[in-house]
Amino acid sequence: MDNENDLEPNEPVAAAAAVRRIATDEGDSAPDEAADQLDEQPAGEDNDHDAEGADPEADLSENKWCFQCAKEYVAGTPTCPECGVGLVAERPMPATEVGTEDDEQLAYELHEWAFESRRQVDQVLTADGVEHAWQGAVLIVKAADEAIVDTVIEQIERSTLPTLDPDAPKEVYEMAGWDSEQQSELSSRLGLAGLAHEFDASGDLVVLQEDEEAVEAIFDAVLDAIEEGGEDESNLEPLEGLEANKLMSAVFDAAKRLAKDPHDYKGVEALTEHGARVRASKRPFGFDSQTWGGIRTQIEELQGEFEHQGDEEEITERAAALRDTLRELI
Repeated sequence: MDNENDLEPNEPVAAAAAVRRIATDEGDSAPDEAADQLDEQPAGEDNDHDAEGADPEADLSENKWCFQCAKEYVAGTPTCPECGVGLVAERPMPATEVGTEDDEQLAYELHEWAFESRRQVDQVLTADGVEHAWQGAVLIVKAADEAIVDTVIEQIERSTLPTLDPDAPKEVYEMAGWDSEQQSELSSRLGLAGLAHEFDASGDLVVLQEDEEAVEAIFDAVLDAIEEGGEDESNLEPLEGLEANKLMSAVFDAAKRLAKDPHDYKGVEALTEHGARVRASKRPFGFDSQTWGGIRTQIEELQGEFEHQGDEEEITERAAALRDTLRELI
């Protein structure tokens, strides 16, 4: 690093892109649970059509949908109360309908993007007639449309992220030794802080010299998070492709059941099974260490209530808290 900051590298890797493409398993268009969730949500019990600001007398033929969670709202509802984004006039396409059974699919993990940026992607792809679907913050498209989608994402990414002033003095940080997840988390934090940055041809991070102090603070925060989350993961299984989203959807469904009925045996069984999978898995791409650790802790605390025959009210409260945490991620 040119400014002699004392950062400890792990192993050399290329600079990570802000968006990572993941090919789904051949023949598996989309996880069944996630697809079912998308298909069922509009009629689901949690779908509050009479959202604040909606006109209960509105013409149902003008109903609109949230492109991301697929919930349906009556005309007059300005935004999705859960996702905070504007609604669209057409019902979103389920992931199972993107392409044919013979078409390979690609998944773009956009967890680190703002909701509005995802909506811009959705609007452009819809206008261009590109088949696509959403599973939370994951964009599903046909592999055949990869070039088109790459171009759209790159254009929106450039237009929404702060850019470097070409005439301003720069500071360069060597990124050799930082793995893709660490670089992604660093880039995400810089973007959230509104700090312009880019990776050069060598994979090194370039920032404005005037932002050096703020960038240093974020470096320190990322390194602290890496150190705190530095448990031995040699025995943990990686979550490939859409597995993380599928697993979180299953835990979400279990938590939703238990928030309504702490004696729901299907909810208890599902939480036990999928909670064990979470504990046995490495932190997936798109989750920072704090978020992933928090999910694991919430699951363990909820399971602890069952093991010690905890109070019913405590169980429902913990289940509701876990449900609400996961709702923002799937």
